[in-house]
Order: sequence, then C-alpha cells, then structure tokens
Amino acid sequence: MLEALGHLHPILIHFPLALLISGGLFSLGSRLARQEGIRNAFQVAGAWNFRLGVLSLLPALLTGWAGYQTVAHDAPSHAAMTLHRNWALATGVVFLGLAFLAWRERDKGWPGGWLSGSFLLAGLALLGITGFLGGNLVFRHGLGVQSLPASEGEGHAHGNEDHPHVKVQERMDATPPAPSETPAKTAPKPHSHDGTPHKH
Repeated sequence: MLEALGHLHPILIHFPLALLISGGLFSLGSRLARQEGIRNAFQVAGAWNFRLGVLSLLPALLTGWAGYQTVAHDAPSHAAMTLHRNWALATGVVFLGLAFLAWRERDKGWPGGWLSGSFLLAGLALLGITGFLGGNLVFRHGLGVQSLPASEGEGHAHGNEDHPHVKVQERMDATPPAPSETPAKTAPKPHSHDGTPHKH
C-alpha cells in the first residue's frame, strides 16, 4: 500500500508546484496592478490557484512520505532523500501558515501588507528549493528509475555518431577490462527504515 502511494508522488507533486507558484505570483501581481479590472482579475486568479494549491499539497506530502519509506536507495541517496523531505516539511508548514494569513486577510485583498508579501516570497523560494532537490533525487541519484533505454532501431541514433544516445550505448556495449585490471569496489549497502534491506 505504501509503495503504491509512493509511486503517485511524482504525478501529484506537479499540481501544488504549478498552483502555488501561479497563485502566489497572481496575488503579488494584484498588489502592483494599477488598473482596477486587472487587479481584481489577478486577485481572483491568485486566490483560487492558491486555495487549490494548498489542497493539492496535502496528498503530495503524504505520497512523498510514502515514497521516502519504500523507494529502493543506498546511503548517499538516503541523505539526499532526507534533505528533500526536511525542506518539503518546512515548505508545507510555511504554506499552511500562508493559508491562514490568506483566510484572515480575505476581506482586505491578500497579501495585504509587507509581512504577508514577504512571507509569500519566502514560501515560493522554499517551494523552488524543494522542487529542485526532488528532481535531484531522480536525475542525479536515479531513484525510481527502472533502466536506461538502449539506442536501438533505425532513426534512434538521429544519424549522428556523436549524439549522447550513441555515446551512452557505446559505453554500455564496451568490453569490460579483465578482472585483474579492475580495482575492487565495495557495493553500496542498501539502506533500510525498518531493518530489512531495500531491493535494488
């Protein structure tokens, strides 16, 4: 059950990212707009995007926690996962606080002052950092990635021998050196949250 929830995190996380960023920017833009019609339109768009973003943040955090508990990883990726988790929790707390401020200032046009505006900018910065760290788990540590696709079939090399697809395939197909020439390496030990090694 937890593993299935964890697989949903890469899908669900895009909703709060898009909605909270657009909601925050629309809300900030409403404070800068001079024309009343544009200001009102920005306020409505910002309010609805922000509300939906906060609601979508909760399942994203839940599935992220499930992924943290179940995804296969080693010690270096565990450190990266923990860093991402900590930033995500801090970001969630900040946006829950922002949601409270938005509700309290709903009749004044949120963000109504420098404190709310600064708090919102800080939340958007946290959101960007957390998203970057999450992408880093996939693109640097390869968490959740099944395998690298081989460049096979006509047209897949794009007619360019220097294309990265071809270079990767050449490295994959290269004959490994003799065992005596290969220095001994210690495989990373699987990390576990419950005492049983994760599968790799």
